[in-house]
Amino acid sequence: IIDKVSPDQIRSWFTFLLSEGVTAKSLHRKYAALNAYYKYAVRHAQLTQNPMEQILLPKIPRRLPQFLDEQVVNEFLLSKPFIQDYTAVLSYTIAATLYYTGLRRSELAGLRMESLDMHERQLRVRGKGAKDRIVPINPDLFDILTEYLKVRQTLQALDNALFISELKRGISERQVYELVRNLLSLLGVRGKKSPHVLRHSFATHLM
Repeated sequence: IIDKVSPDQIRSWFTFLLSEGVTAKSLHRKYAALNAYYKYAVRHAQLTQNPMEQILLPKIPRRLPQFLDEQVVNEFLLSKPFIQDYTAVLSYTIAATLYYTGLRRSELAGLRMESLDMHERQLRVRGKGAKDRIVPINPDLFDILTEYLKVRQTLQALDNALFISELKRGISERQVYELVRNLLSLLGVRGKKSPHVLRHSFATHLM
C-alpha cells in the first residue's frame, strides 16, 4: 500500500493540515516521522524512492527576541543602589554593562581587570572563537564603572576578575544570570528576565 501514495497526495495532506491551523512546527514533526518511515522502507527494499524528497514545507518562523521597554531601562539606570550594599552595586553595574555594551553573559563573566581601559574608555572582550574585540564605554557606563571600582577596591579581591562576588572571587555565568534576574524582578519586569534580554534591548534601542 505504501507504494501507492504519491508526493502530490502527501503534499495535499500537508496543505489540508495547514488550512486547519496546524503550526509549521507540528508539520515539520509530522514530516520527520514520515520521512524516517519512508527511508526505512527504501532501505529494506519496500520502496524504490522516498516520496518525501519532493516535499517542501514552510519554514518555522523565528521568534522575535524579547527586549525591555526603554522606560523600564531608564528606571533601572536611575535606581542607583545604596553604596553599602555590595550585591546591589554589583547587580546594578553588571546590568548596566550588559545594556550599554551588548555583551553576552559569558563575555562579561570572562572580563579581567586588564580588559578594562578607563583611560581609553574601552573594554577588550574575548568573544566567540576566542576572538578579541574592542567595545567603547559611553560616559554613563564610565561613571557607573568608576563607582563600582571604588567599591571593588575595598574588598581586597582574591583574583583578577573585573566582577567579583562577596567571596572576593570572579563571578560565574550562572551568578551573572541570577543577579540580573533578581534585579529585573525587583523592577517589576514581566516575562523573560535574563542577561540576553539586556543584550537584545541594547540592539533594539540602538536601532
